[in-house]
Amino acid sequence: MTATFRSTFVFVPEAVAPSLEGAGIRSLLGRSDVRVVQYAWGGNNAMGAVIRSPYGQTGTGVTIPLRGVGTGSASESVDLNADFARAFNGPRGVLIGLAVSGDSDDTNSVIQAAIGNLTLR
Repeated sequence: MTATFRSTFVFVPEAVAPSLEGAGIRSLLGRSDVRVVQYAWGGNNAMGAVIRSPYGQTGTGVTIPLRGVGTGSASESVDLNADFARAFNGPRGVLIGLAVSGDSDDTNSVIQAAIGNLTLR
């Protein structure tokens, strides 16, 4: 088992964004108009592959592996617009959520991590 780190971006159509102010992530993930792009470190999938999420509504979420398991520091730069287009072939809508998470389930280890200089352009 390996630890994984994820950054998750949540999009909705611009017209419905105001009505979702304050909505929790769990309620958003059950909606057919929500699109989720998740980048991951860890696992054993091909780097850059678009992997359909088995959770939530079919076709609403993808994971894109950026790197395998490792320690030390790293810096990532992604083209979220291009990755969204590759995954969903439709209008992106507006970004209403960003989450960063990590887990070490079943690894008998502890994760220590820090995020710095996060920039969205």
